[in-house]
Amino acid sequence: MQYGKAPGIDSSSVEHLPYGHSSLPVVLSKLFKLIFACDYVPSGFKQSYIVPIPKIRCCRTKAMTYHDFRGIAISPVISKAFKHYVFDYFQTFVCSNDNQFSFKKHSFNTNCS
Repeated sequence: MQYGKAPGIDSSSVEHLPYGHSSLPVVLSKLFKLIFACDYVPSGFKQSYIVPIPKIRCCRTKAMTYHDFRGIAISPVISKAFKHYVFDYFQTFVCSNDNQFSFKKHSFNTNCS
C-alpha cells in the first residue's frame, strides 16, 4: 500500500501500520486468524466513503453533471491489509478468466496451470 493516501472512515492511514506499536503485527495476525476461524468479517471492514473525482474532459467549459465524475471508495486501512493478506494467501489457488485483464499484475499471463 502507498503512503500519503487519504485516511479511512476510522481516521487511520497506511502510515499507522509501519510506525505503530511493535505489537501491532501480532495483534493484526491474531485478528485475521480469528476472522477466518469465526467466518465473520467485522462491520467496520465494510464501511467506506465515496469521494467524487472530476473527469478531465472539458470540465471548465460547460456545466458539470454526475456523468463528469467518477467515484473512488476510501476504505479502512486494516480492511485493506486484510484484503492483501487474503489475496497473498490464496493467490496460488485462484485463477481468473483470460478475458479479465484489467487492473491485474502480469495481465498478459493469466492462464491457470
